[in-house]
Amino acid sequence: RKQLLRTMEDEQKIKTDKENRTPSLNQKASEYFERHQLYDLLSSLMSSLAINRPSDPISFIIQTLTSEDPCRICIISNDATLSQKCADFFQLRFKSKIYDIPPSSSSSSNDTVIKNIQNEKNFILLNYPKNRSQALRLLESRVIPDRVFLVTKRKIEHFHEDIGEHDLVALKQVFKHNTRIICCDDKHLHGDGNQLEQLLLSSFYEQRLSPNNLLTPRFPSRVLILSPTAKSCATKLCSYLEKRLNLYYLNAAHVLQQHLALHTELGISAEQYLQANQDKSDVYLDNDVLTQMIATDVANDKHILENGYVLDNFPSNAKQAKCMLKFGLKPNRIILLNGVVTESDNYEYKNDYIEPAFVHDENEQ
Repeated sequence: RKQLLRTMEDEQKIKTDKENRTPSLNQKASEYFERHQLYDLLSSLMSSLAINRPSDPISFIIQTLTSEDPCRICIISNDATLSQKCADFFQLRFKSKIYDIPPSSSSSSNDTVIKNIQNEKNFILLNYPKNRSQALRLLESRVIPDRVFLVTKRKIEHFHEDIGEHDLVALKQVFKHNTRIICCDDKHLHGDGNQLEQLLLSSFYEQRLSPNNLLTPRFPSRVLILSPTAKSCATKLCSYLEKRLNLYYLNAAHVLQQHLALHTELGISAEQYLQANQDKSDVYLDNDVLTQMIATDVANDKHILENGYVLDNFPSNAKQAKCMLKFGLKPNRIILLNGVVTESDNYEYKNDYIEPAFVHDENEQ
């Protein structure tokens, strides 16, 4: 009888370990939706339904998804090759006509093109408008693009430095929430093109995020904030996101201390390891044990599963990152902080902001 009970306990333990290591069904579904940009697509459909309120919503959705020309966009860049490549992609995908206004064209010829566009339900306007006055003139002519793509080779934090024939900053201010900034580099241009296509499609379907936008699908945020040079800034940002988004704050050191204090199975294992190596100058806990502690806390806490978490400065190396994937910890947002922020800097993002790095490939994580 004792042997049977021991066998049943061992089987239950193995089952529990597998459940802790295997991502939940909700997490797998969320990752699938994010990987294929379905959140953005469905959000765009819901917004269109709310605005148009068709009598037959099912037919409206089918027509929207199967339409050959579903886009009214402007593609503007100070790099002609870059803007042309983006325009060719949208033309191939949506079968829309490209209207290219040459830089040397006169105002009368510009007016003629704009007049033609007024009668078009779908169009791709290439490298126009150039400045604020032309943008306002376009809007006054009742040509209102659904998306205005401002394409640059600079990083987002240096976007304002992209100075050329087109005033990208002024155009962003005119078109406001219809604007999508696309940051490309040589990898996007000379690669296989999949990365640029994913970036363009995601931006095309993306809705403006707002606390008042109830149509935007919500899913738990799983955020990593990493900063090799300014760890205190990462902690401050974690604290900000914790309060702002109601996330659960996770810190590897705090998790370890909690398991040691509660004498959990993993805590006892870690304590034995630390005691056995206390004579050594540098002792590092096994990556598997530490990561499994975090994964166990996430899997067993309903609040974390429903609301998400923000993980402070973890992982710190590739081995820990692989352990996270092994135990089912797959973040959907990774924020990398580069440089040092002094105490005198404004931390409320009034003047500067930090760009989140969106990781789509599991191998890149």
